[in-house]
Formats: sequence, structure tokens, C-alpha cells
Amino acid sequence: AGQAAIGIVKLSGPSAVEIVSRIYKPTNKKSLHKQASFSISHGFVIDKKRNVIDEVLVSIMRGPKSYTAEDVVEINCHGGAIALQSVLGLILENGARLADPGEFTKRAYLNGRIDLAQAEAVADIVNAKTKLALKTAQGQLSGKLSDSVKDIRRNLIEVLTQLQASIDFSDEDIQTEGYALLTQKIDKAIKQCNKLLETFKDGQLLKQGIKTAIVGGPNVGKSSLLNALLNRERAIVTKAAGTTRDLIEEVINVKGLPLLLQDTAGIRKAFNEAEKKGIKLSQKALSDADLVLMVFDISSGLGSIENQLVMDIKDKKTIAVLNKCDLKAMIKVADIKKIGIDNIVKVSALTVEGIEDLKQKITDICFEHHVEPKEVIVGNLRQAKAIEEGVKRMGKALSLLKEKESEEIVALEIEGASESLARIIGEISNEDILNSIFSTFCIGK
Repeated sequence: AGQAAIGIVKLSGPSAVEIVSRIYKPTNKKSLHKQASFSISHGFVIDKKRNVIDEVLVSIMRGPKSYTAEDVVEINCHGGAIALQSVLGLILENGARLADPGEFTKRAYLNGRIDLAQAEAVADIVNAKTKLALKTAQGQLSGKLSDSVKDIRRNLIEVLTQLQASIDFSDEDIQTEGYALLTQKIDKAIKQCNKLLETFKDGQLLKQGIKTAIVGGPNVGKSSLLNALLNRERAIVTKAAGTTRDLIEEVINVKGLPLLLQDTAGIRKAFNEAEKKGIKLSQKALSDADLVLMVFDISSGLGSIENQLVMDIKDKKTIAVLNKCDLKAMIKVADIKKIGIDNIVKVSALTVEGIEDLKQKITDICFEHHVEPKEVIVGNLRQAKAIEEGVKRMGKALSLLKEKESEEIVALEIEGASESLARIIGEISNEDILNSIFSTFCIGK
């Protein structure tokens, strides 16, 4: 990281105020212990010999109304590396230690200020690649997913209560009316979980983006298409075939979807070693791609190269981009459909005609459904696996009910489903899972 105007040293814990007070000389001479919460004071950081290390502003946020729900002190220093390192060194000498990655958020979770799903949303906010991804993560931080999970678990607790009542009065079987109510509640919980699972794929796309390979024969306008999508000149464009040798990679925001674009070398018989390597890179990009933009020169006919590429992409989400639509067309939409591609957009990379239509087509075929910022989204594989396990246990409970198995066995499955869902929000967790989650955070969060 480079220099900045301001650098912040942050402490959290029961001794935070005491440690800072040992090295801080406030201008107003008021003890830091008496400084009000959510206030800032001016002063100087001094060493043991009373030498001034830096002029600073010190903020105090007293627990439990702080990020970690503990006492938090922030020292706003000048942003130079030497000043910051000197202040940090004094802090460590006086009893503090360096925070682990994600430890501030982990403490917020352990102290009950946020749950585990909300803690994961903090990392999603930091890593968001688009405004839609950011707004969706902010929704999860506000507790939208957590509220949905809690609602499902309340439903399951009602089922358990009814089952327990039947167990307590074991001489009476579940009445027909009670049986119908139980199956109805379990079925409702399964549907709620499945609705959440439907959002998982879109959640992953928002977080990770979609690998997109721009492929086609030589000189069909792949690099021009990349430039048109970026709205700037990123790739060299010439009339000579085989200009692109290396992969050109860029990330763009297409209606909220992060698109990891790869402009590849035109695939044909290579004329030299450099071009051969470029074509190998193209083939690997094609193999790894989630989405393929296959570019055709609409002013030329279809050839053997296009037919071979169609074989390579038959299992991929593909859009046929009929480029140079400002010229006389030698390829018809029907021709493209005959070779097995149904998603077709006409564009002119030169005049940018059709580029917005292409962006819309990309979102239409990549998103399972239209994602709204206010929507509940399952944000990661851990959460999805927990929901899937819950659905599996609830499905087994339904089968047991239909087979007239004992209430005790049915209750065990419902308890298991409830516990699976509890893991999403961290009501049930273990240290290994927590370490795995928070190790992905940056230090300071």
C-alpha cells in the first residue's frame, strides 16, 4: 500500500483505553478515561522519554455500542509509514497485540452484535465488484438472510413442539388433523429453503463474476468488440489477421454483473510459434469459460473454423455475436441456429450499434432470475450446503410421517434440519469453521 494523508491505528478490547492513555498526551489535558464515547480529542503520541512521535486525533467508541461491542479506540495519525509504525510499536510495547485477519468482525460475532451470515456479508461488502453486488451484500449485513433463516427455524420449532406433545402423551397417536398440519408446516419450510437455494447461483455470479471468452476466427472483430464493451481502446485493432497473441483480460460491469472478459487470439492454423502459443491460450480460455461470446463477421460466410468452434462450445452458455452489422450481411440468423446457437445478437463494434442489446442478452442468460438489491441472497457455498442438508433432513421427516414411523424418529430429523439452518447464522459453530471464514478477511476488519 502507498502513503495516504491519514493512517489509523485501531484497538479493541477491555484494555484499549488504558493502553492508549499511556502513550497519549491530550491537548485539553483531560484523561482519556473520562473522554465521552463517540467523541474525538486532539493531542500527541509520546514515547517513554516524553518525545513527541506524532500529532494525532483520538476517537473512543465504548462498548457495547461499537463495532466489536467492546471498547474501541482509533488513533488518527499522519499517513507516512514511519509515523504509523512508530505509533503501532508503542501500542504493542504497552500490552496490545496485532489483530488476526478478520478479528474485529469475529469479535463482533462472538460478542453477539452480528450473526455469522452478517459477518460474512462484511467481507462481501469489502470485495464487491459492482454496485448491485454491494447493495446485495449490504442487505445481507442488515440481516435479510438471517431473518429468513430464523423464520424457517421458528416454523420447525412449532413442528417439534407438536411432536414432543405427542411423545409426552404416547398412548395417543397423531390425529389426522394434526398430521396434516405437521406435513403442511414441513412442506412450507422445504419450499422456503428451496426458494433461498434458487438465489445461490446468482449470488456467486455477483461475488465472483463470470469468466467470459471472446472467441472466433481471425479478424472477425473480437478486439473491437472488447473495446466497444469497455467503451475505450484496450486492444490493438488492425486489418491484419492474427494481431492478438496474448490473452487480454478486463473486468466490466454489465448491468450489475461482473464480467471477466478475455479477448483471445483468432483460432486458425498457426503460421509461427508465437501465434501457436496464443491459440493454445485461447483454447484454454474457452475451456475455462462460463460464458462464450462467439464472434462472426456477418459480411463473410461461415467457414470450417466456425463449425469447429461450435463443437468446442456445445456445453457452454454461448451468444453468437454477428459483428459488422453495418455492412452487407452474408450470414443469416437462420444459419447460426442451424449450427446450434440460439442466443444471437447483431452488433457493430465500430459504431457500437447493438452493444446494449448484447449486454442485456448476457444478463438474461447468466442470471437465473432478475436480482434486486432488496432480495435475500444465499451468498456462499457454506450457507448453501447448510440449507441443502436442512432440506434433506426435512424431506426424510416427511417420508417418515407418511410411513407412520414413531414421533421420536421424525423429531430427530426435524432437530437435525433446524441445527443445519442454525449453522448459517452461527448459533451452532465450531472453531475450525470460524477460523476458515475469518481468515479470508483483511487485517483491520
